[in-house]
Amino acid sequence: MITEVEAIFRRWKESSDPTKARPWPFRPQPRHDELLSSWFLRAAQGLELKPYTLAHMTWQSTPPVLTRDIDNLADPRVVGGMAAKTDTPIDRAWGTTLAAFDGSLVESYVPGGRNAWVLQLGVWHRIRNLAGLQFCPACLAETAYFKRAWRIGFVTCCAVHGVKLLDRCGECGGTVEPHRSLAICSCSRCGADLREGARVRAGRRVVKLQAHASAILARGWGYLGENIFSWSHLYFETLRIIAKALAHGPRSEALRRVVARRYGGDPSPFPWSSGRSLEHFSVHDRYRLVDLVAPLLKEWPTRLVEACREARMWRSWIIHDDPCPPYALASIVNEHLSLGSYKPSEVEIRAALAYLDRIGGPISKAKLVRLIGDCEAVDAIMQVEANNRL
Repeated sequence: MITEVEAIFRRWKESSDPTKARPWPFRPQPRHDELLSSWFLRAAQGLELKPYTLAHMTWQSTPPVLTRDIDNLADPRVVGGMAAKTDTPIDRAWGTTLAAFDGSLVESYVPGGRNAWVLQLGVWHRIRNLAGLQFCPACLAETAYFKRAWRIGFVTCCAVHGVKLLDRCGECGGTVEPHRSLAICSCSRCGADLREGARVRAGRRVVKLQAHASAILARGWGYLGENIFSWSHLYFETLRIIAKALAHGPRSEALRRVVARRYGGDPSPFPWSSGRSLEHFSVHDRYRLVDLVAPLLKEWPTRLVEACREARMWRSWIIHDDPCPPYALASIVNEHLSLGSYKPSEVEIRAALAYLDRIGGPISKAKLVRLIGDCEAVDAIMQVEANNRL
């Protein structure tokens, strides 16, 4: 994808059309961890143009660029055009997209599709039906731009200010749609200032887990207990499987209650209207979920195994729908949370035969199987006993 962006960048810079080749008079550079959409909106604001007007003048696409989730779509034409118009290096421009998480957050990113831990906006024409863009009111007050981290599902609080993130306007409850707002920090529906949103202190263990996960995402590898994840996406897949076990399924309520009783947290059920996708949860529900996951990752894997056993959450309930779970989790689940089929030992089989002999009557395999169960050793021992009697 980066090579496509670079090719488009070159075509824009070398175009004979001066409207394409000439950079914008206002050329903002992406800020730390800034989203592509936020970067574009700052450029439109600096050029004193409406976002839709600037997008049409630059790309003239149908459907219009801003009717889609450009952060998730990561269209090389848009990224390349932004790089050319602002004289920004290709790698830095590409780093504003969510697709730049390819190989780190997920094994293989699907531009424009559904990706694990990437929040969905539910775009329908120009309306966003899902609250997939989060924000920290304190950060907006200081820097006035939206961060890529605010589109990640396990990120539910601000690491800088230690407060819970918001995903809706505090006045009207509307989703955050800065491309339709008069200003980047205002609500598109009621005009309220998002910077005035409630600042609620986040719990310590949620902040700590998020900081650990964010560090793993940044360096591309991580650890959980004594398990080393050479590729960070395996850690995030493990994290998501545990979160799903707590959120959905017939045994999830029992597991939540066990965790809440042992370590605290809110075991309330999660709304089924959100479906089974964690990426559709509100920030409030995901915060509750992360708060339940956090204690299970401590003393790995002892706490997870003990809680699952008490809740009778066995292997089939944890990784039943995952064809290839990370080995670090699968090995633990297979060893400690697999019921398996019981096979009687040779000593137990001979003891059962002796019991049948004492109570009298003919000894048959059917009687022995009803008493102790069946296995390959039963036939062999029955044959030996029959030969001995003969």
